[in-house]
Amino acid sequence: MGDMVFAALDLYNEVLEETGESSIPGLVPNALLAAAGTRGVVVNVGYAQEMPKEEIYLVRFEKDIEGVLAEPVGCLADELSEDAIGLDEEKVRAYVRNQDKEDAHCDQLKLGM
Repeated sequence: MGDMVFAALDLYNEVLEETGESSIPGLVPNALLAAAGTRGVVVNVGYAQEMPKEEIYLVRFEKDIEGVLAEPVGCLADELSEDAIGLDEEKVRAYVRNQDKEDAHCDQLKLGM
């Protein structure tokens, strides 16, 4: 958990075949949830009863340029990537370096250093 990932493809609020309703209540069916390359953070990992051997990643994707995170979305492994698709790799590396520094600083604060 806490790993940075990217949407490997456009992710949509799919329509449930059984009911015809959207898979995420309150959102328009077929609405774009995250475009390919959108950065997100894994907040939980679990399994669906129907697919006990397939991990489902609960991911909060960025919804704007300021990095505000949207509500969590359930994703399969093939819908995610560790690489920035279509993004400037140097910007991503700089982001990761900055996050590592921030994490280290937070750890020091917790330890009272």
